[in-house]
Amino acid sequence: MHNRRTRHFAPPDTAIALKLGYLSVYAQLLWHRIHTDATDDQGRFIADPRSLKVVCVPYVDEIDVDRVWDAMLELVTIEFVVVYPSGSDMFGQVIHWWSYQTGSMAYPSSYPAPPGWVDSHCFNVRHGKTTVRKKINWPPEHDYGVTYLSKCPEALRLGVLQERYGNVTPIKADQSGSDQIGADQTGAGTSDETLRNGHVTVT
Repeated sequence: MHNRRTRHFAPPDTAIALKLGYLSVYAQLLWHRIHTDATDDQGRFIADPRSLKVVCVPYVDEIDVDRVWDAMLELVTIEFVVVYPSGSDMFGQVIHWWSYQTGSMAYPSSYPAPPGWVDSHCFNVRHGKTTVRKKINWPPEHDYGVTYLSKCPEALRLGVLQERYGNVTPIKADQSGSDQIGADQTGAGTSDETLRNGHVTVT
């Protein structure tokens, strides 16, 4: 069963967002499509790359499942998304979701929240002929994403990256254009891979 969704807004000014400028075109496209096609009202989505391929870029042949996953990991490195396991499934949460969602209602998510995350709900519940509006933590904190990052363990935010690339640190963009995502080459199976400027490349 799908989550109920209200209208979602893609992040404004993405074309001039400095952090996004560090990423591949694939990651930038995925970032936009996650908002318009994949997320529920809490900014949460199934992060399995096969699902994201079908939901976000079904007709873009050059973006296969592996490229979708690499694009997702790029978004993790700039702290736009946290990807986390729950049981045998993988889920994602848009960290700064409430910074640009301005709707008057938000339904609960049927997906588990990342550890430490607090949802904000506002939705109508029918009781016979009466409709009651239920609110929990509403209205949401506009900069809740900043609050979450301050208390979210780095081990959670970077866990999926470290599994694939070894010791990874998030990208910190500045005006010089010289920032890089650091990754050592000690991880099993990652000796020929490194992350540079948000891109997954082979050396």
